[in-house]
Amino acid sequence: MDSDSEPSRHLLLVRHAATASTLAGTFGGPSDTPLNDTGKKQASALAPSFATFAPDLLLSSPALRCRQTADFFPPTKMEILHDLKERDFGSWEGKTFSSIASSHPEELRAFYRFLALPDFAPPSEKNDAETNANFLLRTSLLAQKIRSNPSSRTAVVSHGGTLRSLLCHLLALDHEKYFFLFDLPPAASAELVLYSGGASLLRLSPPPLP
Repeated sequence: MDSDSEPSRHLLLVRHAATASTLAGTFGGPSDTPLNDTGKKQASALAPSFATFAPDLLLSSPALRCRQTADFFPPTKMEILHDLKERDFGSWEGKTFSSIASSHPEELRAFYRFLALPDFAPPSEKNDAETNANFLLRTSLLAQKIRSNPSSRTAVVSHGGTLRSLLCHLLALDHEKYFFLFDLPPAASAELVLYSGGASLLRLSPPPLP
């Protein structure tokens, strides 16, 4: 069966709206920061497009900022998936990208070399930061789960890194470039059509507000 004869299955990937952390440009993984005033305005402005998409299944990261964004979807079946969480950034948590790039450029480059350096993880006193390999495996299994669900219209609310990785898995793209292929600021979204042989990207939508 080719993609033209298959039932249409749409997927909407939404990054949570803004928080104080995202506006400051800091790494924010397990920190459970809520939406700030800008984020609440963004999520409210997204509500009409969420209603237009009208998902029959809504999947969300357990993080508060994602659940608050998901609250602006119309009532529907909703599941909280732990594996939709953001990557654990270890001691980088709360630090800016630019400060890590300045102080530890080799570590930051290693962070994005998923296939070449699978055992790399950000430094962590508790040794609990997620390795490249674990992150790829987790998001690969997520992509499989999303593909296998029978819902015709699925929405996912998650985090920038997790969504970029999902896009690479779903579109069969090189993970070595995942950070640079897609710009997904807070409240941005991507809509795809899924079919048995792969997926097509319909659109990338910027945040509704600056």
